[in-house]
Amino acid sequence: MYGKSISRIKRDYRAEIKNQLLVQKVRQTREASISVTHREVEDFFVSFKIVLPQVPEEFGLSHIYIVPKPDTAVEGKTRMVMQSILDSIHAGGDFAVFAKRYSTDPGSSASGGDLGWEKRGVFVREFEETVFGLKEGEVSYIVKTQFGFHIIQLLGRRGESVHARHIS
Repeated sequence: MYGKSISRIKRDYRAEIKNQLLVQKVRQTREASISVTHREVEDFFVSFKIVLPQVPEEFGLSHIYIVPKPDTAVEGKTRMVMQSILDSIHAGGDFAVFAKRYSTDPGSSASGGDLGWEKRGVFVREFEETVFGLKEGEVSYIVKTQFGFHIIQLLGRRGESVHARHIS
């Protein structure tokens, strides 16, 4: 590779490698003999506080999260409201108008429930199974997911991507 024999390469680099190993050994010996007390660290910090870069505070955070079980009365009332919206859509109502008026999804309600084009794997299982099972223009039944109840309309399909909107 260098255009030299192995013995020639060893001879040429022997002194350089020996010096590097010696420097490494001296460095390790010096570092092992250095000890810094807590007080010395604090004194250094106080002395150089002005020139040290500002480091934002970091916090460790833990929490206990308990998913509340929905009240059956509230769930029943929500399902009734969703059913009346679905009935109105089937009677010829405009899906986008109902989404703007009734959807609680802050990310899509202002745009008529439009979710844009998405591929498989983006939505939660129940939502995805429903939306990929619809035909273009078709409106789903009421779908329950971990995020609540949804009415879904498929606007378009391109291979493994769908363009949908929903009322949540």
